[in-house]
Amino acid sequence: MGGPWRAALVGVLPVDRIIMHVDMNAFFASVEQQADPSLRGRPVLVSGDPQGRSVVSAASYEARPFGVRAGMPLVTARRLCPGAVIVRARHREYARVSHQILAILRTYTPLVEPYSIDEAFLDLTGCEKVSGPPREAALAIKRAIHAATGLTCSIGIAPNRFLAKMASDLQKPDGLVVLESSDVPRLLWPLPVTRLFGVGEKTAERLRSLGIVTIGALAQMPAALLQQRLGPGAGRLVELAWGRDVTPVESEGAGAKSISHEVTLPVDTADESRLQELVLDMSDRVARRVRRAGLQGRTVEIKLRNAKFQTIVRSRTLDGPTQLSEDIYAACLKLLDQHWDRSPVRLVGVSLSQLTGAGHGQLHFPDGRERQRKLAAVTDAIRERFGEDSLVRARLLSPRKPEGEPS
Repeated sequence: MGGPWRAALVGVLPVDRIIMHVDMNAFFASVEQQADPSLRGRPVLVSGDPQGRSVVSAASYEARPFGVRAGMPLVTARRLCPGAVIVRARHREYARVSHQILAILRTYTPLVEPYSIDEAFLDLTGCEKVSGPPREAALAIKRAIHAATGLTCSIGIAPNRFLAKMASDLQKPDGLVVLESSDVPRLLWPLPVTRLFGVGEKTAERLRSLGIVTIGALAQMPAALLQQRLGPGAGRLVELAWGRDVTPVESEGAGAKSISHEVTLPVDTADESRLQELVLDMSDRVARRVRRAGLQGRTVEIKLRNAKFQTIVRSRTLDGPTQLSEDIYAACLKLLDQHWDRSPVRLVGVSLSQLTGAGHGQLHFPDGRERQRKLAAVTDAIRERFGEDSLVRARLLSPRKPEGEPS
């Protein structure tokens, strides 16, 4: 590996909860560097369209000293780091590696919540007999991920999700930090308020206008006053500044609220056929994840974001629960027809909610649908054995086949 793991053990974790946050380091760029040894040690930028108008999807750690970051326009990144190697994003490969990593994490606890394609929360409470003490479990996870993929990760361990997320961000790359609630004033309060998980630039701007520039200053602000100035959600920020969070880790099982997939396009499109292809691909992906989790759902939701970053979310509730792509896709097409104003779209998302276990209630298989259920089971088995791209719908076999990140 690129250096010894750095571990900072702070105090002793309380016995109520042991939450871990695993964050893959510069994930997309690291996957590309692992696949092509000539890229290692060089500044690498991953982009959806290296030759056109696009943004940086990921920047390797070698590129970051130049000021390059994810979400930056590619033309700006080229100017800041002219020596960078630009690589076209391969989201299917990133999804494959992500699934490989999740499989490793699930050998330590059944409570694994994928938070994005490159990070996940784990609840290790009560799993010590299987996984060992938290720090040893984290080191074992690092070794297992590196052995399987060649990649490094940063891990935070804490008594709640928020602190675990903050802890994983304290030592990057390849860090390991165990953070206790009592350490919040010493380790988190001196940090800029922008480092607080959940504080975006607009919120930070409003906080700065109130003279709040550090997490500690936010913690000392009366919640009622902050809510008066910023709205009812501001009280939550004060709780986080004190390290308080009771949000549970929810695996993609019966406790999951929804399963979704979305994609940001490298170029905005108003091509209806293109959008239908994207929705079909995402309906397939959502349905496979629902079936893999042993679930079914009743409410289909579609998300569209235009070039002005205006987002609409519309949903349709089915007559009965389903886990079939065809049902999800059909509902999405109706939602598209009813609610899309035909303006160019830059982000599309599909989600299935009102989830229950597949054994609860009557699955939505009208006359003649049993064949589709059996076909889905067969295609799932083939993809599990031979890979995600071993079977692709004929309509999606084109140079522009959609790619994206699960959420």
